[in-house]
Amino acid sequence: MKWGGHAAAAGMTLDLDDLPAFRQAFLAESERRRAMTELGSDLAIDLEIPAETDPRRLSHDEVLGLERLGPFGRGNPRPALLLRNARISSPPRAIGRDGGHLAMNLRLGETESRAAFFEARWWNAAARAPSLAVGKRCDLVVSPRIDQYLGERKVLLEILDVAPG
Repeated sequence: MKWGGHAAAAGMTLDLDDLPAFRQAFLAESERRRAMTELGSDLAIDLEIPAETDPRRLSHDEVLGLERLGPFGRGNPRPALLLRNARISSPPRAIGRDGGHLAMNLRLGETESRAAFFEARWWNAAARAPSLAVGKRCDLVVSPRIDQYLGERKVLLEILDVAPG
């Protein structure tokens, strides 16, 4: 077997006869790593936001303040926030060309204020939709950003991981 690539990519060559053993080892390692990610155990959490926190802590101005920490990328990832006991307030719907992503709304806290509701996206998570029922409480690791669509700017929460609340 030969391998190569750079720190952000990988490539390899192996004999076709070795493919079944490689596949088995790769899947076992993938499962081991997936099991470690019970709500961010290997995600760096920058800030925890309890359920009783005023949702205005994720206001447009607050998220703009986080955006000033950029540019984001390798070596400077976007801030990751742990939202405790958030509630799913709309049914997750598949989005994207192949339907592989999810869009939903989340509610923070118990207030009915418009400020407590946030749009969220979870990339490559369509298979998780059945576990995300409306009204369900959960803990989420999110990365907030300002989204601009058709001239409207608003806070969008990109979901990184979810666990039951």
